[in-house]
Amino acid sequence: MKVTRINHGQEEENEIEIRIEAGWKADKRIVFSGAGNVMSNGQTQDVVFVIKEMNHKVFRRQGDDLFVTQTISLKDALSGYLFYCVGVDGEEIYYEINDVISPGDTRRIVGKGMSKEGGERGDIIIKFDVAFPAQLSQELKIYIAEHFPV
Repeated sequence: MKVTRINHGQEEENEIEIRIEAGWKADKRIVFSGAGNVMSNGQTQDVVFVIKEMNHKVFRRQGDDLFVTQTISLKDALSGYLFYCVGVDGEEIYYEINDVISPGDTRRIVGKGMSKEGGERGDIIIKFDVAFPAQLSQELKIYIAEHFPV
């Protein structure tokens, strides 16, 4: 990143390299001591960068975990569902669910969330909304009543 500073009334352009590290969170401060303006008394100021987090179109970050809400059909909720998404690192993630999913249920995909300091990763947590049909035919209602186990 190019930074312009004032040194005894003259502008100087310097380049500062910032290496974003895994696990950094919002509001982390990166300080480059002495890289700022030179004061009249010879002291130099610091250049400070503050990490800001951008919203993601799919995930919401909480710590090192990523949360996503997935709406599925009633059929999928009862018969099984294959969750698919692309992680923040571009990895395609598949997660098969074979048990019944109730509205509001969550599932955790371990180790596919945000990178942590030290190389580990947080999790992806999926919250399910189940879309019920607006109406059913009389024949389908009868079929469900006769074949549904509960």
